[in-house]
Amino acid sequence: TLWEMNPDNEEASENRCREVASANFSDLILRDNIRALVEEYDYVAALRLAGQCRSISPRAVKLIEGCVHRLRLDHQRAVSCFGGTEFSYDPAEYLSMLEVYLHREQWADYLRAMTPALSELMFRRVREYLPDDDWMLVQLRKDGTVSRRIDSDKVRQNAELDAALSPVNDNNPYVTNGHLAKLIECFAPSSEYEPFKKLRALEERARHPLAHEVAKIDKVKIEKQGGILLEDSLRVMFKLDGSKRGLYRRISNEIIRLLQ
Repeated sequence: TLWEMNPDNEEASENRCREVASANFSDLILRDNIRALVEEYDYVAALRLAGQCRSISPRAVKLIEGCVHRLRLDHQRAVSCFGGTEFSYDPAEYLSMLEVYLHREQWADYLRAMTPALSELMFRRVREYLPDDDWMLVQLRKDGTVSRRIDSDKVRQNAELDAALSPVNDNNPYVTNGHLAKLIECFAPSSEYEPFKKLRALEERARHPLAHEVAKIDKVKIEKQGGILLEDSLRVMFKLDGSKRGLYRRISNEIIRLLQ
């Protein structure tokens, strides 16, 4: 065989392997690997390799580090990495994170994370027809989070609200996406309610079971249960928000340019 005829396998043969000692060559390989990781939005792994690369652009490292923090919604640490640019916890920022989850095929993470995004989009639409004070008790907690509960007394005094949210008990229950969906159905035209109805069905039929069960993450099954393709669900949310897609693709392209 070719293996047996190979002179390099003889006991007395010279070892012709040579270790590459060139720092430039090693860094070139590192930058190629970092580029591949950035293209797939794996900023955590890219940042680890960046710490080993001596010739990488400091600006590229800062942007990679910024993406790590920004995807965690750690805006306080991300600000300095993006030249002092301030960020807000708006739906567009959150939807950009969901876009990365989809690209990386993190179906379960996407589904679990869609609920807060959907909540914000639904609250926005409800407020077009109904002020918060007309039906909610809003309280700012010590940790900075907001508690939103249904004001049972006010709801019962409004026949239309009472019918939409019925039954509402006396315990001022916490507001859920289910309540918001009912209000949009009640006050908005049917054409405006339709996209929320589709997203709400995905949340109820696919997201909730997945969040509470240990099971195989099957994208085909998820989309069948939810009645909508995951990519379509993200497209609908971006359209409802009116924001532009591709935030992390644009940042990644700039990082890749700096790695040349």
